[in-house]
Amino acid sequence: MIKGVAGAILWKLLSDFVNEGRTEYSNRELRLDPAIRLPDLSENLEARLILLQRRLEERCPSLRIEKTGRGQFRLHVNRPLTLAEIGRPP
Repeated sequence: MIKGVAGAILWKLLSDFVNEGRTEYSNRELRLDPAIRLPDLSENLEARLILLQRRLEERCPSLRIEKTGRGQFRLHVNRPLTLAEIGRPP
């Protein structure tokens, strides 16, 4: 389980993948997405994405985040995926 901002980012990416088939993202759009609840004060989204990338490598090899350019990245999902919300706070 991945909590906090990294968990919110992962939930956003996986939800978009399941609902829309989307895999391409920009850092800017994540920064502006209110659902992720990034702190306002100069938080480094790039560092959070790198941390999330490492956590996925360690815990879930069927999910991967790949940097594709400056401020751009791609989600790779190598297995069928179903999402379920369990006890998620509002």
